[in-house]
Amino acid sequence: MKSLLRILFVLGALLSVIPAAAQTDTIALPDSIWSSTDSVAWVSKVPAYCEGPAYEAATGYVYFTRQIGNSTANWPIMRVKPGVDSAVVWYNAKQNNGLFFDPQNRLVTCQNGQLSRLVPNSTDGLGMLDSVLTTFTSTTQSNDLYIGRAGDIYFSGYNDGKVYYLNTQRVLSTVATGVSSSNGIEWLQGLDSNAVYVNGSGSSIVYRYERDPATGALSNRTSFITGVQADGGTFDSHGNRYVASYGNGEIRVYNNGGTYLGRIALRKQKGVYDSVASSGRTGKQGNADNCLFGGPDMKTLYITGDGGLFSIPLKIPGVSQGSGPVSIWAHDSPASSTTRKIPGEVKVLREPRDALGRSLDPALPGAKMKTVRSVSVPNHAD
Repeated sequence: MKSLLRILFVLGALLSVIPAAAQTDTIALPDSIWSSTDSVAWVSKVPAYCEGPAYEAATGYVYFTRQIGNSTANWPIMRVKPGVDSAVVWYNAKQNNGLFFDPQNRLVTCQNGQLSRLVPNSTDGLGMLDSVLTTFTSTTQSNDLYIGRAGDIYFSGYNDGKVYYLNTQRVLSTVATGVSSSNGIEWLQGLDSNAVYVNGSGSSIVYRYERDPATGALSNRTSFITGVQADGGTFDSHGNRYVASYGNGEIRVYNNGGTYLGRIALRKQKGVYDSVASSGRTGKQGNADNCLFGGPDMKTLYITGDGGLFSIPLKIPGVSQGSGPVSIWAHDSPASSTTRKIPGEVKVLREPRDALGRSLDPALPGAKMKTVRSVSVPNHAD
């Protein structure tokens, strides 16, 4: 009996020094990404499953879509300024899903059978249709999208397993097929500008495609991340991927090489992220389906899922939609760009990097020009 009591005492002492299960179950990220004093907050409560967040830097508004039942034609867009305004309906039409701001700061929405561009109504500030960018078969539900700096667009058709490309002349082409439940799309311009990443929710694989910069065509598909039921996602200024794993009810974080770094698990926070009923559609408890960065310093991760819009502060800033982590080379000496090359001349190549040597957008705070490599110029004939 005494031995049993002694064992129980030792076990109790060991358990007393183990961190609280609630914390380790909900957020597990490196210290370089997240502070343990920060947690997920409920920004806007919506009694439905929500999707497609987009951040408008000029106003501070976050937009997201309210998913209702497939028998309902109108899935509204909600607009909220965190800490200031409660969410209001911005636009209603054709089952809105993924959202993205184009280079002219106009909101583009994925809809059933079309992509549409929306602008504010001058009388009440609510949304109105500006133009339909393209139409396609009415059985295709465009799901998620990414708009480049020139205004060209990649978007997915969830129910047909395809990826589409709309060039700047509004010519539509199919650039990938056979993606099981094609979903979120990332185009890391500047950091990995000749590649496009597509989430295959049905196969639990994030695919990487080589991109033809002249035509936008995709080829040479490889598996970048496996074992995650990826819905939507985003990336930070270091190139880390934040993938919303629908099946796990969490945001999973990977570095730019595809190595798993940690998670933000909404479903684990039982009692706070309880499942909420919607018209014809009830999500899983604590489901997370998409995310993006916003806020004045771009260090707030906004998350959509069951129950509306959530947020969590992080340490590494994200990038504005469409900008991507930029990698710009700058030569130290103007002489290195002259037509006459001196044999053996060394060009020092520099680009904006953080303290750990990771590529940064030069417009971000803390971006400093650092020497990353030198190149010896070979002999050149006059």
